[in-house]
Amino acid sequence: ALHICGDNSHLLKSIKMLKVDVVQIDSPVDLKFARKIIEDKCLLGNIDTNLLKRGCKKDIVNIVKKCLEDGGDTLFILSTGCEVVRDTPPQNIIYMIEAGRGLI
Repeated sequence: ALHICGDNSHLLKSIKMLKVDVVQIDSPVDLKFARKIIEDKCLLGNIDTNLLKRGCKKDIVNIVKKCLEDGGDTLFILSTGCEVVRDTPPQNIIYMIEAGRGLI
């Protein structure tokens, strides 16, 4: 697996050529754009960790739905784009998980 913090949009064509199975996409990268370039690897991400920390339930559910749509039907794992920010309310993480499972 590969993780690069920040906007690595300019590196996606090179990342595609690496011998890794999973590429974590941080929130500054447009996930739909990344998917168009990297079709044959599993993408992981790209929930904005600051939104997860400060967002309301509606914001979190909306970004989860967008990530699921943009990530594609296969080879995608819903996750944060980077590490979960300190003091993120546990309930917000639960909202992300429940939205990812289609429960809310």
